[in-house]
Amino acid sequence: LMHQSKDILRCGDCSWANAAQYGQALHYLARDDVHKQVEILHAIQRFCALHSFPKINTGGCDHKKKKYAAGEDLFLVDQVFKAMYEHCLVSPEAYFVWVEDKSVEHRQGRTSAIVQTLEWFQWLKQEYPDLIKSAAE
Repeated sequence: LMHQSKDILRCGDCSWANAAQYGQALHYLARDDVHKQVEILHAIQRFCALHSFPKINTGGCDHKKKKYAAGEDLFLVDQVFKAMYEHCLVSPEAYFVWVEDKSVEHRQGRTSAIVQTLEWFQWLKQEYPDLIKSAAE
């Protein structure tokens, strides 16, 4: 889906995650399955690694729901992770499982993805402190 979105690399447009587009299908495929949700996060990580973890500039964004000042540079991986959360496609628990995954098969781009989502993960930890321990187990 991310490969097909012409605006994802230009300005981080994640409108494809809306229920009216592909969000409902993603929700159906991964609902109540943390491991499938973690795979969605790994796919985002791979996509961003493939594109050298781009920054997006909100100055060229046409979609109406953008929350940022025009011209602000943001990390794509951070924006897509947030979109998955906002559209309820990935549970908070899945994010904590993803961040703890140190497997060799998911190593490519892991450090960059963690660094670029660090601020958001700090917020997530404050919102869901009980999930941190259970995800690590």
